[in-house]
Amino acid sequence: MEYLLDPALKYQPKNLIKSKNFQKLHSKTQNLGYHNAAVWFRGSFLTDAQQTKLLVFDYPILQRVQLWLYHNSKLVDYQINGLEVPIHKRQIQNRHIVFPISLPKGKTIFLIQIQSGTAIRYKAALLNPSHFAHFTEQDNLIYGIFSGIMIIMFLYNLFLFVEIREKSYLYYSLYVLSHLLCQLSYTGYAAQYLWPFSTWWSLHSIRGLFGFLFIFALLFTREFLNLKEQRMQKWIYFMSFLAIVQLVYSLCDFSGKSAMLLSVTAALFCILLIAFGVYAYRKKEMNAKYYLVAWSFFLVSSFLMIFEVYGLLPNNLFFNHVMLIGSGIEVTLLSLALANQINILKNKEIAAKEKLLEQSKEIQKLQDEINRRLEEKVRERTAVILKQQEELENQIQMARSIQHALLPKDLPILHNAEVYYLYKPMMQIGGDFLDILVHDDKLGLFLCDVSGHGVPSALLASMVKISLMTWRYTIEDPVQTLKDIEDRMRDKLDGNFLTAQVFCIHLDNSEFSAASAGHLPFFIKRHNGGVERIKPAGGIISDYIRVSRRVMNGKLQHGDRLVCFTDGVIEARNNQGEEYGENIVCEYLDRYANEPVSVFCNQLFEKVTSANNTDPEDDIAILAMDWKG
Repeated sequence: MEYLLDPALKYQPKNLIKSKNFQKLHSKTQNLGYHNAAVWFRGSFLTDAQQTKLLVFDYPILQRVQLWLYHNSKLVDYQINGLEVPIHKRQIQNRHIVFPISLPKGKTIFLIQIQSGTAIRYKAALLNPSHFAHFTEQDNLIYGIFSGIMIIMFLYNLFLFVEIREKSYLYYSLYVLSHLLCQLSYTGYAAQYLWPFSTWWSLHSIRGLFGFLFIFALLFTREFLNLKEQRMQKWIYFMSFLAIVQLVYSLCDFSGKSAMLLSVTAALFCILLIAFGVYAYRKKEMNAKYYLVAWSFFLVSSFLMIFEVYGLLPNNLFFNHVMLIGSGIEVTLLSLALANQINILKNKEIAAKEKLLEQSKEIQKLQDEINRRLEEKVRERTAVILKQQEELENQIQMARSIQHALLPKDLPILHNAEVYYLYKPMMQIGGDFLDILVHDDKLGLFLCDVSGHGVPSALLASMVKISLMTWRYTIEDPVQTLKDIEDRMRDKLDGNFLTAQVFCIHLDNSEFSAASAGHLPFFIKRHNGGVERIKPAGGIISDYIRVSRRVMNGKLQHGDRLVCFTDGVIEARNNQGEEYGENIVCEYLDRYANEPVSVFCNQLFEKVTSANNTDPEDDIAILAMDWKG
């Protein structure tokens, strides 16, 4: 086997068949270093009969490899391969650079031209397809075991990070992942399985991924060895910056310059990591010895791989995969160190708990004495609180009685209308309020709902009652009635608001007018069976805005039923937890259309208050009227 350097790319393959410029190779594996130009290799095959062979290059990261076969000075085959050729376009889709060749009987001369930004390493073998399949299967098994170990370590440490939130586990898991990707990229497996369609990334990832490896290794080292001193931090920042420069430059350039930068960075990186380990060991850091032993295995395996590449060590199964062995031992030792760190933390936690237990016993003695004194105070205060609670309950009961007293005591008896109402607060007192007024052949109906519940809402509802003292003077104008309430309640709502509905029904001619302050719609069940949903225009009553409202006029006929209500009716929930909505009102208007208005109100009230066997979620008020005129 002979080789020839072609720095100016001036040689043509046909002119090199008999050229005397070639030099002899001294071994079957030759590393010629980095060359910006091409390197030619020449050799020959001698066969007794036509044969089909595979020419395999066991250095899968060569950028471009071209092959010419000459028989009797005639070109019989030409092929191109290398990382520039996507896996799916190769004749043999394998991580190795493989040329399937058919050798005719006799002497066949071959010329190989290699151009690559990596080191030019000639390590080729002529194999039978069955031998190559066995060789590939053996390699896949070894790298599969290695990848499995690395993935398990990655997932294991990532799981530990999720569980205990210790940053060293996160950085180590990312270091293991980047380490695995570097190995797969360098050996061609990544180009075959992870990114087979990206030749650009297949080339640049070989060096670019080392940038991530350096960064995550530095971050892990800082956390694992607890390097918090300022001078250590400066070295870590410097190396991180150099790693980022190496990463960016590797993505922009694939020549020998980027390889040189990677070599310098890697050398400084290894020296610095060992120095960090020694420094931590001298500080008696508990994890330093694990760290030093692990990195020692990694460095030894790296040097053995370099010696094997340059032919200083035999080319066998062990030395071919010595880097994998060293990496696997390194990762395993560091994982054991991290696991040991968990045990140490557990022991510290146990010791802290024991100390805490002793302290808690002393505290318990003091607490017992304090509790004894407190119990005396509590008994005294409990008696006072019970008395105050009884007083409060009496006051709330009195407020409940007062609120009920504000409601219409007696329903008006009219020859052409029948009125009925029901009211139930969510708590003992509530914010819903209604009123009925008969004045000068006019029937007034009023319903309001104050936001919130309990005492504050009840007080505001009482104020609404006071605001209705002059209702008789505006009974014919529902809009004016609402405006009077709004004026009297101004600056008294303290962030609350209320909705209301007012009706004026002329008892002599069955006409009615209605106005709304943002309240729910009311419904009219007509004597002919139809149900009308009516919502007069108008906004809520509050301290912040003033809105206009419009009156809505209509006419009632004999047998019509008018009903209005607060949101506690439609927001009540059935046994499935769903709100009844307005449909429940329409349903009961139809179901009890021929029953007295009191029956309708009681049935609807019972329906919405008995669902789920729970107390209502809001105050409930129903006001209804049957027209008989």
